[in-house]
Amino acid sequence: MTAAPRPLPRSNRGNLVTGFVLSGALAIVACTALAFGCLLSAVFGNTQAGTFLAAMCLVALVGMGITQWLYIIPLGIYYLRKRQTRTASGLLIGALLVTLLNLLVWMSLGRLHSRQPF
Repeated sequence: MTAAPRPLPRSNRGNLVTGFVLSGALAIVACTALAFGCLLSAVFGNTQAGTFLAAMCLVALVGMGITQWLYIIPLGIYYLRKRQTRTASGLLIGALLVTLLNLLVWMSLGRLHSRQPF
């Protein structure tokens, strides 16, 4: 009969705040990289590469709340495998907050756009 695994000491489960801050920092880095990509698309102008970069930047910026999951999910799995569940939870909470903020921005822009002029 195998014994149940002993729980890890509290210090090895990670830190909720670390995951939350890491999620926010990665969102800032991703936005900066997307802004740099948009700048490069302006440099390339009307070339095929410039058009492609502009389209990719627009799609990523519009859906920042969704595209962030491309790096949050693997990072969360990494911390779960290291059994740092609190850090993984902080990542999840931070990513959900960014997604909700993105949703609120697009909802408010939709309301502003749908209003009739005087």
